[in-house]
Amino acid sequence: SAYWWRRESSDTRRRAFGLGAAALVAIALLAMVSLYRSLFEPRYESLLWGPLIVAFGCTLVVVRWRIARTAILAVLVATSASLLLGVQNPDVIDASRYLTPVVTGDDQVAIDPGLFLSLAAYSPSDLVHHFRTVSSNLPWFYGTSAFPPGSIVPSLSPSHHVYLVGNSDYMIPQLARLTRLSRICYPQVCVSTY
Repeated sequence: SAYWWRRESSDTRRRAFGLGAAALVAIALLAMVSLYRSLFEPRYESLLWGPLIVAFGCTLVVVRWRIARTAILAVLVATSASLLLGVQNPDVIDASRYLTPVVTGDDQVAIDPGLFLSLAAYSPSDLVHHFRTVSSNLPWFYGTSAFPPGSIVPSLSPSHHVYLVGNSDYMIPQLARLTRLSRICYPQVCVSTY
């Protein structure tokens, strides 16, 4: 295929180079934004990986500058390493193990909607009965059709304890005025007790 690409016109090679450059710019912008707020995560990278590997491959064949090839290969290696080394799934199993013995009576477990179904899958049904996601209009892409009836609520009702499950900066405004009694964190998921 390298021979075929080298026979192409300079216009075709320029387009392939532009495709690869666009892929590099997208990853560079994602990395720069991640310095402010973490977006450079394996779940986002994996969505881009299929199309980008093809774009990088086409660009490697066309590019004649050694330094550009080296830079492209370095980006491929760095992205692959971060995909392999990054925590890809929050540790909802340990969060469920923690919650199972402590949630009782009228306690409520307020969960980040992105973690709801994962946590429900690894939790006993008597614990799932306490799960709530606080939202007046939860977007469909969270898989809301699979949420148990009554688990999506506009606000939490009064209860003995509320356990907040989400990433380290997840907060429900209703809980901000309450005192946090404890907090335990696992990879990409924290459980706070109010």
